[in-house]
Amino acid sequence: MGTTVSARFWQLIALGLAWVGYSTTYLLRKPISVIKNDLKTELGFSMTQLGWLDTAFLLPYAASQVLLGSLGDRVSPRKMLGGSMLIASASMVSFGYWKSHSVFLLLLFINGAAQSLAWPGAVKGVVSWFNGDDKNTALGVLGTSAFVGGFLGTAVAVQLQKDGWETCFVIPSVVVASVGLVIIVLFKSSQDIQNAADGVQSREKEVTSHTSFSELWRIRSLPEVTVCCFFVKFIRYCMLMWLPMYLYTELRYSKIESGMLSTVFDIGGILGSVLLGFISDRLFQGNVLCCTSVALFLSSAAFLLFLFTSSQGMMYNGLGMLLAGITNCGSDTMITGPIAAQIGEQDGRNVQSATTGIVNGIGTAGAILQGPLVGILAGFIGWSGVFYAMVLLTLVSGFFMVRVQSAQNAVTFQEL
Repeated sequence: MGTTVSARFWQLIALGLAWVGYSTTYLLRKPISVIKNDLKTELGFSMTQLGWLDTAFLLPYAASQVLLGSLGDRVSPRKMLGGSMLIASASMVSFGYWKSHSVFLLLLFINGAAQSLAWPGAVKGVVSWFNGDDKNTALGVLGTSAFVGGFLGTAVAVQLQKDGWETCFVIPSVVVASVGLVIIVLFKSSQDIQNAADGVQSREKEVTSHTSFSELWRIRSLPEVTVCCFFVKFIRYCMLMWLPMYLYTELRYSKIESGMLSTVFDIGGILGSVLLGFISDRLFQGNVLCCTSVALFLSSAAFLLFLFTSSQGMMYNGLGMLLAGITNCGSDTMITGPIAAQIGEQDGRNVQSATTGIVNGIGTAGAILQGPLVGILAGFIGWSGVFYAMVLLTLVSGFFMVRVQSAQNAVTFQEL
């Protein structure tokens, strides 16, 4: 009983620290979107210059996950997650006291590169504790940290902005650094605890010290899962970035109504992350691939429902967005969490951090590309065309996930 209680205690500690750690990273991501108008009016930045600020963060964030994700398989999750938070906070603490666009680009580049290590480290640490029936549920709960962190990051920035946009980074940097230090001390993997109980020094496995990207890319089903993640993130960020504008210009809601109503999609994301993890563990016996395949096909139906009932009023609009958020964002969490980790565990491998970094990193490219592509598509064929494109991409993602499931079934059959 004592061992079971102790293990459960450390499971909850690991999940709680990973959740708090990753959610607080958004305190250093969201302020940029809040202060853009201040940068435009006070510093005279053009719209193009403001756009480059987003790119300065997102490009290294995506690239570094692909290139450095395997670092989490050679060092402990606590060092990877905690260290990324310390570097990110150090890069942004003085952001508000510079006035140079070039310096802003440099600081955001460092911030993006550092934060790229946070998600693989968090996933690796949680997976080390949850390898049984609750793993998908635990990673689903971890996935909600991104959505809650986004809310908190924006809310904190808005409050700090009242004292001047320059103050939006100091307190968040201190908070992120403090949490990072706590994680370095307390965010123990199961191997760390076992080594401590045995009285031996913890040593990191070097299972991926010579594993190149080309070798990782040849892991069974990794390319298919990565492409699926690219499409799912493309759609998710299309909704996050363009939904308020669509509600305002096409459905004729007021600016306040558009902003508030668009958050229903985010709420769906929080619910979906938990629900899909729980359902995959309980109703699909841990088969997260099958559960996510079903969710993706339901997601295409949800987008069609939202489109076809767009003229029926707020209740129908809200229902469509809620269902789309549950299925799309929930699928995103499952793909970048348990599925990516499962790919890294195949054939006795221990490269969950590397595969998580590749899947989430290349998938983030979809978030980067959606901006100009959706703008062009909406201009040429209208918003209905954009939604039909999202339905098509969601269906393609679902078929990719079915293909991955089939490949896994074939291997299981051969082993019988």
